[in-house]
Amino acid sequence: KNMSGKVGRAGSKSGQIGLSGIVLQIANKNFGSTFTSSSDHSAYQTVANLTHADFVVGAGNIVFLTLSLRATVNNSGDGFSVKILRGSTLLMESVNNFFSQGGTMGSQLGFQNYEVPGAGTYTYTVQIKNRQNSAISVNPNATTGTSSMTIMEIKG
Repeated sequence: KNMSGKVGRAGSKSGQIGLSGIVLQIANKNFGSTFTSSSDHSAYQTVANLTHADFVVGAGNIVFLTLSLRATVNNSGDGFSVKILRGSTLLMESVNNFFSQGGTMGSQLGFQNYEVPGAGTYTYTVQIKNRQNSAISVNPNATTGTSSMTIMEIKG
């Protein structure tokens, strides 16, 4: 979707800093189905339905990304890690989240990232990896909520 509008900014007289400019485009992925990783803890796995491909950014413009991720680990003593990448560039990583002490344990994680990547066409990807040898379920109960990633291009 392409949408335009203003992004709020706290007044510079007050010393507060915020995003400013015109929103040039918004791309959103709502992932309402369930993705279950393999039990291989040696490598990150891409959550395909939370990938934004071909996101075009103009020179000097800002990219603001938000991710809301619902996930569970399926065995006691396990946890999981999450990466957000632009192409092969690591933007954010959260390691060994929410160790389960007694069976399945769920969590909701939120991420935000602000960058000026330069002009180009980019792919933004979410990857997950378990800590030990159990599977991770993204949106284990899709009827109670969904994972989503929203990317905005803001005029710089």
